[in-house]
Amino acid sequence: MTSLLTALLLIGCSGPKTENIAEAPVNPEPSPTPVPSEEPPAPTPAPGGSLLDTLLAVGACAKSENNPDFVRTVKELATSDGRPVYEVSCEMFAYQGTYDYFLGPPESAKQLSVDVLGLPEWDAVNDRLHWFEKARGPGDCGTYHEYQLRGDVLKLDVLRERACSDSVDENDDIPSAKDWNITGPATALTGVLDDLQNGDAACYVLYVDGTGVERHWYGDFDLCGLDALKGKQVVVTMGRGNVIAGSCEGDPECADSERVDLCRTITEVK
Repeated sequence: MTSLLTALLLIGCSGPKTENIAEAPVNPEPSPTPVPSEEPPAPTPAPGGSLLDTLLAVGACAKSENNPDFVRTVKELATSDGRPVYEVSCEMFAYQGTYDYFLGPPESAKQLSVDVLGLPEWDAVNDRLHWFEKARGPGDCGTYHEYQLRGDVLKLDVLRERACSDSVDENDDIPSAKDWNITGPATALTGVLDDLQNGDAACYVLYVDGTGVERHWYGDFDLCGLDALKGKQVVVTMGRGNVIAGSCEGDPECADSERVDLCRTITEVK
């Protein structure tokens, strides 16, 4: 009996041992590792960037230095009949820059042959491009350009200039460049003669030019005898001349005069 109990005890002691181990938490399925694409995504171009690249490829800024510190931009404009016009800023200096202009869809855009140095403005109503090219910082002298878009060509319509003096007084009342005297081209302007008015200083010529802009010019006194041309298509030839000064207030005995844009001839277009 004693040997049987001993055998049972030995069997119980030699059985498998069980450890009290807390159940480990089940880990969630790991997220799949993203597979890199073969090519990194292209960076998003800056506003106007792709348009700028297209215009550079067709000749924009070809005459300008590529200054890495200056960010070139494109301004989207339009003609009066809805055709796209693009203004590309190429370089910027102390107080003015260089610009190129293109007409038409970007891929087939035609560069408008005009060299702009200044701060240009596009008149979308009358299809005119004008800018003031400063000869020096104060803006008291230089050249004012007015170009007219005719078809798909920009043509010089009016050139105004003011010579630089030896010194500049910041307190001087510098007239707007738009009011400077016309110096070119040897100008023959076409339009419809609206009216002729006899005045104290000159015969005042009023006509509507080919772009629909009403122009007012001083004219030689004998032009006021051309009433028969009113309402007709005419060519107005411009020059420079002297008229009685405004300070004379119409006094015919006053000897003061001023130099102005002056209409020299008016002839009918046949």
